Amino acid sequence: VKPRVKPDGLFYGGGQERNIRSGTLNVPGIVGFGKAMEIAVSEMNSENKKFKEWTEIMLKEFEKIGGKLNGHRTKRLTHNLNVYFPGIESKAIINSVSKEIAISAGSACTTEMVEPSHVLLALGLDEDVTHYAIRIGIGRFNGQKEIEFSLEKICSIIESLKKI
Repeated sequence: VKPRVKPDGLFYGGGQERNIRSGTLNVPGIVGFGKAMEIAVSEMNSENKKFKEWTEIMLKEFEKIGGKLNGHRTKRLTHNLNVYFPGIESKAIINSVSKEIAISAGSACTTEMVEPSHVLLALGLDEDVTHYAIRIGIGRFNGQKEIEFSLEKICSIIESLKKI
């Protein structure tokens, strides 16, 4: 930042940090953040391996009942699975399982939007196909039983919706 530019302060008080950020540093928060990073780095590889295994299992089962992967098969986030079932609206799937499973039709930050996902459009999907897409996110606190339950529930709903 050029010296003549004077940013507004974030907090007002003692004038520390050239009046940009007054106040005592949050030492416990800083130490906690450091420990969190240490844990994240030490567990990242094993968690990614677990997520990849689970999403691959889910994808194989979804493909058996007509599901299609949105995106690249290997070059993707291991904890996210975005699939579509031709002819089955994502809203119907989500409404059928939403009391038991947290899935969405878009990114976590746009779950209320009804417009097609700009990411799926950028991947080359037709706008119509984006209305069939569901997104499943897996977190570090999910377990094998939850994956199996979710898979069984979603597959059962898909089979039921195909009959309508």
